[in-house]
Amino acid sequence: MSISQLHTGYQTELANFRVTFSRGGAYTAIVLVLLGVGLDYAQYPQLLTPFAIARFVVSLLIGGIILMLGSALGHRLSPWLTISWLLLPQAMISWMIWQTDGVQSPYYMGLNLAIFAAWIEQF
Repeated sequence: MSISQLHTGYQTELANFRVTFSRGGAYTAIVLVLLGVGLDYAQYPQLLTPFAIARFVVSLLIGGIILMLGSALGHRLSPWLTISWLLLPQAMISWMIWQTDGVQSPYYMGLNLAIFAAWIEQF
């Protein structure tokens, strides 16, 4: 077996690992996004409906990305798809901060955690 064949095999295994890791992270993101409805209910019951809709839409979009990751095209685009699902909760949380109390909002800490999680996901 030549060095280039070994390199190709390594690249394939690495790509498969990235897709598996991204898919697992995306499933976790869906669960955490949906569980946040408890915070919405406790802190801003008057905004429960629009926040629940936002959470549901973001979860559906992440689910669509999970489906895409299972395709050949998804394997090739896995870095871009991973960045996409990582940005969706951050965009949602930023919007929630804007809708509530700005940096005084309890969602502000959630945004910091989402950014930290996105950073970790890349390594």
